[in-house]
Amino acid sequence: MDCDVYSIYLSKSFLRFNSNLSIGFRKTRYEFPVTVNSFDENNVLFDHSLTIFRTISISTSYEGAFEHKRTTSRILVSLSLMF
Repeated sequence: MDCDVYSIYLSKSFLRFNSNLSIGFRKTRYEFPVTVNSFDENNVLFDHSLTIFRTISISTSYEGAFEHKRTTSRILVSLSLMF
């Protein structure tokens, strides 16, 4: 199997709100031996994190994978406490 990966990722910090926002796009082209067809996979990524009172951090993420025959997505939520 051989693959090519192309991606772009943009991030912006909002210091006034203790928040970070990121978006991205990734294109992966999978190439298999002659017996299996090649296909492309496109991914959309979105991340947002927020810090509250310097000790609590909340993060949410979304990743969507889009192929010719199948689409999947997932949402992740994280809560971090620092002491």
